[in-house]
Amino acid sequence: MCQPSPKLQLCTCSNTIFPPIKKQPIRYVWNLKKYVGPSTLGMDGICIEPQTKLNEILSAEFVVQQLNETNIFDFDYTPQKLDCLTIERLEKKKRGKVVYSLSEFMKFQFINQQWVIGGDDPFADEMAMIEKGKVKLTSLQLKK
Repeated sequence: MCQPSPKLQLCTCSNTIFPPIKKQPIRYVWNLKKYVGPSTLGMDGICIEPQTKLNEILSAEFVVQQLNETNIFDFDYTPQKLDCLTIERLEKKKRGKVVYSLSEFMKFQFINQQWVIGGDDPFADEMAMIEKGKVKLTSLQLKK
């Protein structure tokens, strides 16, 4: 379970419960996947490039440093070769009765016994979900 931390923590607790859009229109979530093997779908496409920063605190450099210094997951986890972590900034907006989402993300992959900035190729790699949840920074504010 999540323990208060002055730094970054990736929590699995209550990962589907969010306050109403008016109270928290911006949410930070994560998912962790393991490499299964090469994709057999044979699809081509254009990938959206990951961001290097989701807000003034949550940058790719900060996250990769935290990943390599300590266990920031709230469950028993040992990284395996080619595991991929995605951290996403979701922004829900409402225009009239229509609710829509805007999304930005960062990706990290476990290569050569360390986390690096970057991630899997969704058209070439078959991945399986390990876990997902909320991003928490208890002593820092996650804002735009």
